[in-house]
Amino acid sequence: MTIRWWEQRARSFDPPPPGVDLKLAGSDLTPGVARLLSGAFVIERQVAGSAEPTLQVASWPSMIDVGTGLKANEPHDEVELWRAHARALADWRAGEAAPVRPGELSVLKVKAELAVRLTIRCRCCIHYCRVRRDEGGLRSGRYSRCGTGSIAETRVGDVQIVLGEEAFLSPTVAVWFAGCPEHCVGCLYAPLISARHGQPFQPEELAEQLRALAAEGRAQSLMMLGGSPDVHLAACLLLLRAGAPALPLVWNSNAQTSTAALRVLDGLVGVYLLDLKFRSRACAAENHASGLYLARIARTVHGAARQGALVVLRVLVRPGHTTCCAIPLITYAARLARRYPNVRVHPMLGWLPVYDAARHPVQGWTLSREEQAAAEQMFDTDPVLSARRVR
Repeated sequence: MTIRWWEQRARSFDPPPPGVDLKLAGSDLTPGVARLLSGAFVIERQVAGSAEPTLQVASWPSMIDVGTGLKANEPHDEVELWRAHARALADWRAGEAAPVRPGELSVLKVKAELAVRLTIRCRCCIHYCRVRRDEGGLRSGRYSRCGTGSIAETRVGDVQIVLGEEAFLSPTVAVWFAGCPEHCVGCLYAPLISARHGQPFQPEELAEQLRALAAEGRAQSLMMLGGSPDVHLAACLLLLRAGAPALPLVWNSNAQTSTAALRVLDGLVGVYLLDLKFRSRACAAENHASGLYLARIARTVHGAARQGALVVLRVLVRPGHTTCCAIPLITYAARLARRYPNVRVHPMLGWLPVYDAARHPVQGWTLSREEQAAAEQMFDTDPVLSARRVR
């Protein structure tokens, strides 16, 4: 297991503690970040005895072969689709799923169709803006909150093998979708906030590219992120149908997934990576993230945990927001860890002042020693947090 800290030493650098290997991290950063953090280092230390979660076999490929009883060549309203979906999913969980027959819709196809219906009058995230995205937002000017248009207008910002996620997920083959309903200060993927960024989404070509990358990089998981993957629910389902690599699916989001979208993802997602950023509405608004305070995302967090998938709560510790946000969020994560055995907690102590955060009077710096120590103390003094912590 590896622990990483980012520490800025602009004028001086304390020698590392005994047994700690030190390496310069500038080579891992973009030129802009490297300039901001000249003097930044990554400290790595091997830790014995920590229990990391393990990935299970990917569940979503089995949905291809599970029948729903609905005929493929007949029209079905949304209520009928949801009922068939619920029955088939219950049978699948009980080990009594019927195999799909010729001319019948599989569970994966029903999920994809439901995702498309949710996108038409957009109900994919907790903002429920209900914009007619099927009319072509980018062409007609009828924008949703995230700025995305129809499924055909979906854009992919990047596709690559990633080694820097949680240890048990890496290496992962990741797909970055463009478009996000929030504009958080210091977003690491700020260019992807715009739905116009990146290349057009071609499911078959992208699936082929992912299979090649997964084989080349020996990937252990398939990750959807952005931007926000929530607002691209239909595109993600179409990508799975097109032949994405049969790896455990990781949903890396801001915990803004709507209840209906969570129902579509039920049984598909193996790991939810959910970011917890702000405790209060005031702190979220200050950071241009109006929908990311705890009261609004709690339903998403509980809904994901009830599915039985592994849920990793990433608590982002920001400079100046330790007392008001980080500590209460870690306390909230501890309560969830006690309630749900499938919940893990990851304190994100590597704040980088990138993009607009570099000009922020408080968040334009890395975390102080006191802020890091306050977050670490929560895990040192709580046996549940200590046991459920992931790196």
